Amino acid sequence: MDFFEKLTETFAKNSKEFADKAKDYAEVAKLHTKINAANTKINESLITLGKAYYDAHKNDGNTEFEAIFEEIHKAHLTIRKCQEEIQKIKNIKICEKCGEEVSADATYCSHCGAKLKTTDKKEKSDDVVEEAEVNQAQETKASDLEEEAEKKTVICPSCGQELDADAEFCTKCGSSMK
Repeated sequence: MDFFEKLTETFAKNSKEFADKAKDYAEVAKLHTKINAANTKINESLITLGKAYYDAHKNDGNTEFEAIFEEIHKAHLTIRKCQEEIQKIKNIKICEKCGEEVSADATYCSHCGAKLKTTDKKEKSDDVVEEAEVNQAQETKASDLEEEAEKKTVICPSCGQELDADAEFCTKCGSSMK
């Protein structure tokens, strides 16, 4: 029985060592989780700080970060240009009051009823080519859109404008659809 006693003793010893190591690994994992959470908080704070600094000093001119400011400005211009292209392709504009998408020919927002700014119809020569490409793509999808519009429309009781079924306000006269 000496063999079984040694085997039991060895098993108990190894089990305790294994349990201790497992406990240590769990503690290390918890500490790594805390470290990652702290690093995430630091990065979020640095982003907030950087944005606040940028907003406070973007118009200062000669700063040591002028090159970075210029890169940010260029990125903002790229974003704005891409958003305008998306709006042209989708034939929409964005309501400045509520931020919702509305038809490009709407006079009033169908979501909040705000009067929309009119867009300037003058196009630059580069934009004419791009607009032709957009128009061609829109014509390709026109029949599908017309079928969809026919299925989901209502008529404004005030002015007779055809509207999306979910419109809360008329895009032509601004009347409430409720």
